[in-house]
Amino acid sequence: MLLYHVKEVLLKFYQDDIARIVALVVLTLSIVVGFYVSSILGLIILLFFINGCAAAVFTLNHKETVGRYLQKLKDFFGYKDYDPLAASQCDVCGNERCPRHNRNALIHEPWKGFLIEAPLDDAVDRFFSHILDTFVRNWHSQITPDEQFMLGIKANLRDALCRLLIRAKELDAPTVITTRLLPTFFIHYEIIAKMMLVDHVPMDRLAKTFLIDEYPIHPAVLNRQAEVNYLRGVAKVLIPRLFTPENINCKIFFNLIKELLSFWVLLPLLDVISDPNLINLLIIAATDKRPKDAASRAKSQHQKTSCEKVEILREFVERSRERVECGVETVVVQGEENILKDQSKLYFFMQFLIKEGAVEWLRFYLDVGEC
Repeated sequence: MLLYHVKEVLLKFYQDDIARIVALVVLTLSIVVGFYVSSILGLIILLFFINGCAAAVFTLNHKETVGRYLQKLKDFFGYKDYDPLAASQCDVCGNERCPRHNRNALIHEPWKGFLIEAPLDDAVDRFFSHILDTFVRNWHSQITPDEQFMLGIKANLRDALCRLLIRAKELDAPTVITTRLLPTFFIHYEIIAKMMLVDHVPMDRLAKTFLIDEYPIHPAVLNRQAEVNYLRGVAKVLIPRLFTPENINCKIFFNLIKELLSFWVLLPLLDVISDPNLINLLIIAATDKRPKDAASRAKSQHQKTSCEKVEILREFVERSRERVECGVETVVVQGEENILKDQSKLYFFMQFLIKEGAVEWLRFYLDVGEC
């Protein structure tokens, strides 16, 4: 059994071009060192390479067993995993294990103190404005010139973007890369390498062979409609984490934001990410070591130093707020009943104040009115 595994590993090692090149380089290095420096040193280099390959193969084939032994080793030496969420304090009472207050509640007005560079803010402003002008304003302007609806959407988009950025900052990037991205990448690499090197499948038949052999594929790559349905599901998962429950309970708002995220944010983003030309350009730009022109370096340095930071999407929201304040007339209803005398209106008003945490103001007003 052991001999069979060794033969299988050596066969895969031989069929991999990169592995053959690395092995050839190490073997050449050990021979050169053995002839010109020391035969023992050359043998040590070769043995270290063989042991490293064997250890890597053993670790990849027995990941769960190695993980258990590493955990036991950590426990033996007293190392504990750090959980930043468990160590965070409650915003209300300061207790680290608060069972009373809702610590997963969305941040109210997350844009306060959130500063970004002015060019980036202008780019995001133009992006959101293009989405709203194309998808919302073209039909909303035919119904009413009231800007209050657009102001509400803009304010919610700004809040959602800030909450998304805050959550992105809380992600543990090394854990996501090592536990999610790298295993998926290596699984795809092994499948494609087997199809091309072992089965000798031509490049133009890889996709058909992948489907015929019933390899697991992502549901979004079947066709365009499947991709849209998948992105709608992603949007449904994102919306409760980005918008307040008051907005989510409104079906019109929920469906509108779901379509905006699906068709105007996630779908173009997925098309850009899956473009191989863009990926190649990014790789070339990241690995290009040619010295830049002195003038371009000085210009970029000047732009970095002169960029001022502004509150995120402040102008984006303020434009609609100014239109509301300047262009909308206040309609006064004659004979309007006092909300404090109507029990049904007062009940809903108190429920709203309880959600906003401002019910004390109503009690104070009622106490003053009784005096």
